Order: sequence, then C-alpha cells, then structure tokens
Amino acid sequence: MKIDVRFLIFPRGTPIPADHGFPIYSAISRILPEWHEMEDFGIFPINGIQIGNRMMALTEESRLTIRIEAERIGEILSLAGKSLGLGSTVIQIGVPTVHPLIPADSLRCRLATIKGFMEPSEFIGAVRRQLESLEISPSVLIETGKIRDLMIHDKRVVGFELFLHGLNEDESIRVQEKGIGGRRKMGCGLFLPTQHRPHANTESVGG
Repeated sequence: MKIDVRFLIFPRGTPIPADHGFPIYSAISRILPEWHEMEDFGIFPINGIQIGNRMMALTEESRLTIRIEAERIGEILSLAGKSLGLGSTVIQIGVPTVHPLIPADSLRCRLATIKGFMEPSEFIGAVRRQLESLEISPSVLIETGKIRDLMIHDKRVVGFELFLHGLNEDESIRVQEKGIGGRRKMGCGLFLPTQHRPHANTESVGG
C-alpha cells in the first residue's frame, strides 16, 4: 500500500528552478543513497508560482510530496530538517504529514512521458496498453491536455498532461500506485484526483 508524504518547504518566496525534478531526486539521493537505485517511489513536482526564465517561487502552499510504500515511511521521514541544494538555491525541508491515496473516478497527471510516443494519438495508444497491463477497463476514457516538457541536464523531454475518467475505486488506487510512463522519480507519471470533467472530444482507444 502506498501513501503520500508531504513536507513543508522553506523559505517561502525562494526562487527554485521550474525544472527541478532531476535536482530534487539527486539531492534526496545524496541524503538517502540507497534510494538512488530504488524504483518503486515517485516525487511530485513542487507547487509554486511561475516567475519567468524557467524559475518559480515557493509559497505557503508549496510542498515536497513523495509517494512511497507505507512500510518505508521511517526512511523518508529522515528528510525532515534537512537542506536540499537545487543548483545555487538551498531549501529547507520541514515537518511532514502523511496522506492515504484517495480513490476518484477521474485522475490527473501533470506530465506523463512514454519514450518514443510524441504524437497525441500514438501516446494515447501507448497509455491504453499500459492501462491494460494494470487490468484497467477499456471503458476508461483517456484525455490529453497541455503539451509539457522537462529538462534533464541539457535534454528536453516532451510529454502530455493526462486525464483518466470513469475509473472504479480499485482501478483508481491501482493507477495511483503504479503510475503511467517513466521518470516518476522526476515528477512524471504520477496521478491525483481531479474535478476536471472529460471534454466532448476526449479520445478513447479501445473503449
């Protein structure tokens, strides 16, 4: 069973790179080196305010959220009180709160990437195949949103905002636990419940 651990971040107002997925993962791996090779966890993008030049500022709502197996909570709680270096910026990790995954019939992923699939229709087909491997009903609707990108070193990785609609409770938890696509350590392929409703032109492959 997976859970979300959400840490406060300080100081508020601090500018950090908008492309902070890889730097956050690297900084955490320096504190918890055994996590560098571990696969079964995800690090959500930190929320904040975009201030231009691919930078964002931390706010009172900014959190570092890590999705992990519940039995590993003791390891990740050791991040509290630590400093993480993100390039020239240093942020302080504060007190965490622990949250169970909540089932919802609609889920949103800010950025999903599947290697080799850059066109929306092909991407949706690849998503459908991954959902089938998770035993998700073919009636579940797949909707792509904004095209987004992620910088890893000097490499630009392109993917899509992704919505899933019509999940039952078991399917919803399964998708949140497993994710879609790769790079979950860098903020990709991770889902949260959403109030977004499907558009009339939502594509459904195999549904």
